[in-house]
Amino acid sequence: AAETVQEARDLVSAGRKNFVINGSMMIYQRGAGSTSTTGYYGPDRQRYMINYGTYSITRSTGAPSEAGFAFSSKIDCTTAGTPTAGQHLTHRISPLEGYDSEKFAYGTSGAKTSTVSFWIKCSYADTFALAIVCHDNQRSCFRSFTINQANTWEYKTLTFPGDTSGNGADNDNTLGLTLDLFIGGGTNFRGSSAPEGQWNTRPNNQDSYLTKNSTSFGTSTSHTMNITGVQWEFGPNATDFEHRSYGEELALCKRYYQRWNGNDPDFNTYDSGGNRQGATSVARATLIAHGHVHDSDDANVSMMLDVEMRDNPTVDLPSGNNSIRLMVGPNIYDNATYVQENNCSRNILSIFVDNGGAMTANQPASLILRDANSYLALDAEI
Repeated sequence: AAETVQEARDLVSAGRKNFVINGSMMIYQRGAGSTSTTGYYGPDRQRYMINYGTYSITRSTGAPSEAGFAFSSKIDCTTAGTPTAGQHLTHRISPLEGYDSEKFAYGTSGAKTSTVSFWIKCSYADTFALAIVCHDNQRSCFRSFTINQANTWEYKTLTFPGDTSGNGADNDNTLGLTLDLFIGGGTNFRGSSAPEGQWNTRPNNQDSYLTKNSTSFGTSTSHTMNITGVQWEFGPNATDFEHRSYGEELALCKRYYQRWNGNDPDFNTYDSGGNRQGATSVARATLIAHGHVHDSDDANVSMMLDVEMRDNPTVDLPSGNNSIRLMVGPNIYDNATYVQENNCSRNILSIFVDNGGAMTANQPASLILRDANSYLALDAEI
């Protein structure tokens, strides 16, 4: 298994003909969520843009096992909504940064034709649209597809021409190309008749994304949709899905998001009870990063990351969470720990934390997760 992002990319360039995004939905660092806001939810690299309704977004074990899949990304409407003219509900599937988008050669005479294939199941029959969007020049190309039978796994393939106009994607680590699955929206996304399979400016195309759609997803609590096995490859035909190893997928996902959970059995842990020692199965302390005490209530902790991230990450360490603490020598300081200064780079977790405890300067310190509900995460998503 590849241990780094570069090793995973080397395996692709060494002989794999397909350009495969994280379409098997294996990696699930964030866990389930119920939300009415836009963000990354469910399996890694899956971003939902939500303007109406509330949804439960999970990694489901419902999947077409005959095709070799164990998981799917599932969106389930829990509170129905009605989209206004400019609102939409979109599943953005594993967005690509510029470094990975440039190989499509958009904006040149050699722009490549590509094909997207996927397995999908919806609670009702209808027609939806999948768009390739180039964010650097704000151009898009879309195609519609139809769910023929409710609650049934169906295999879809959609072929898109290369875009010979515009400037293509920039060769950098910012947002390049995306696959946007439009499943609901208001009048701004329906009613026009821009031709499918042709590149145009994004505003000129998006008025037609949902023209063939009769029922916006999320207008009823009976609506559910699952998708898995998404493969994006060069050429006019879909080929069999290339299953990558778990290690490869995890390394590729860690470029954008890394998370440590207090309930992970693979971490260095010890059981504690009462005043941190004694009875077992009472509490757990997971050592994360190490450093030193700066003064009575502050400490610096850091650690090397095993995968370089896309950019300097933000730190998600919930403020006031009672299970995130500092350990100094044999003592655990139980005041709420929060990030006072983020000094992280793409390769190093480095944070200045405030604990509010009566610590002693210059003593060694460790950041720990005290129970199953605690976590620390680094986010460099695009």
